[in-house]
Amino acid sequence: ASRVDEQGRRMFVQVAPTSLSNVVFYMIPPSLRLPAGIGQDAPLLEGLDLKSLSTVAPQVKKRMQERGLALIGFQPVKAFPNCWRMVFAGAKEGSMTTETVDGILDSLLEVGEDL
Repeated sequence: ASRVDEQGRRMFVQVAPTSLSNVVFYMIPPSLRLPAGIGQDAPLLEGLDLKSLSTVAPQVKKRMQERGLALIGFQPVKAFPNCWRMVFAGAKEGSMTTETVDGILDSLLEVGEDL
């Protein structure tokens, strides 16, 4: 997901190449977003404060559960702690659409907006 905020800063970064039905990424809250213009994932990952970023997923997951929103997991991947992992396995045709995934990403951003 290469979404940017009003200031042109990336809101998501992919952590590892897509593997089969797995997508592993970080949602970057406003307080940790880097200046605009970093388009590639590798330079963006190098500039992020991973220690602070690793605290985001547990807080966002808790809030999403409390609100009854999508339940997705997080885990460390290589040197990257607490990454989001979305698995698109067994989704019936038509049940997992671009709009569905956009809604999940919007929920992540909404509940993490103050982090």
